[in-house]
Amino acid sequence: MVPLLFAACKGEGKRSGNKEAVPVKWESKSIRKGLVWRSFRGTESISGGRQVINVLELDLLEPTLSLSFEYYPAKTTLSSAIAATTGAIAGTNASFGTPHTFIRTKGTTWCDISEADPKDSGNWWKHEAAIWYDGGHTIGFLNYEGQPYEAIEAYKATTYPNLFSTEPMLIDDYQDVKYVGKKNTISVSVHPRTAVALTADNKLLLITVDGRWYGMARGMTHLELRDFIRLNFNPQYAIAMDGGGSTTMYVQGQGRSGIVNYPCNDNGAASGGYAEYEGTCTERNLPTFFIISTTPVND
Repeated sequence: MVPLLFAACKGEGKRSGNKEAVPVKWESKSIRKGLVWRSFRGTESISGGRQVINVLELDLLEPTLSLSFEYYPAKTTLSSAIAATTGAIAGTNASFGTPHTFIRTKGTTWCDISEADPKDSGNWWKHEAAIWYDGGHTIGFLNYEGQPYEAIEAYKATTYPNLFSTEPMLIDDYQDVKYVGKKNTISVSVHPRTAVALTADNKLLLITVDGRWYGMARGMTHLELRDFIRLNFNPQYAIAMDGGGSTTMYVQGQGRSGIVNYPCNDNGAASGGYAEYEGTCTERNLPTFFIISTTPVND
């Protein structure tokens, strides 16, 4: 199978206040050949706040590693439990659940959102972009901003064995997506975030940004998330997944039962946007996951 290989272009420095934005300094750990875990704690220059950020860098061409899209309809499963069940070595949460998400895994369509939410429902925007995977070496992205009904029909017509719809697209073929942070309160508010990016050398980045942890993890808006990813990785594509209390990263043998970030199920409504916790791990039951394993996944 021919891998996706693209020519990289130089990213621009963004400004935070009056200071020039600079990339963060990562702590890196090799988990397996082809899989690196990067972490950062401290103040970063895009948001200007303290952050706790984790990144899994997967080489899609590494033959000893497999990626899978996983869906659990009951939505009663923790990331750490899914990891144990699937034999995962690493993974993150993925997209929103039903009924707002098109979900296809291993060739089975579980939710096709046959009727789009009306634009005044508060959830209509949740499926206007998508990430797909051929089960081998190729990841792709679809962007139907402002076309919710066209998006649904397009997803149905695809033959990709794995597809999660989501929103918003952050970077599309090296171009900053201009509408990011302008369409709903979730985008412009500061929250924990999960994102996926693809670099020119076929590296898949699974990214989590913690939040709601006063003095330690501020979180980001979608615009800040886009600019942070651009500055630090300059990918060809980047897309936001489900964030907030769903943001979770698993790395086998690390953290607390494998959870290396600090999921926060409290939206902090009673405490000025911050939860009343001190880095405790409160996993949420989730429906969709990106799982990395050493066992080949048959699609």
